[in-house]
Amino acid sequence: MHATKLERDIKQQQAENDRMRERNRILDVEVQDLKSGADSVEERARNDIGMIKKDETFFMIPAKKKTEQ
Repeated sequence: MHATKLERDIKQQQAENDRMRERNRILDVEVQDLKSGADSVEERARNDIGMIKKDETFFMIPAKKKTEQ
């Protein structure tokens, strides 16, 4: 009984470790991308916080509302 519980706990921990390894891999790729150049930093600034360059014009196009039926 005790061994069965330990085996189940080990499998759960291994699954969690696998998820964390994948998460870390994705974050590492993102960090390397950010370190590699200003283009990726600029892209993040534009997408995440809506920054624009000097002398650019910002246009916001509202989404169409669904018509009620």
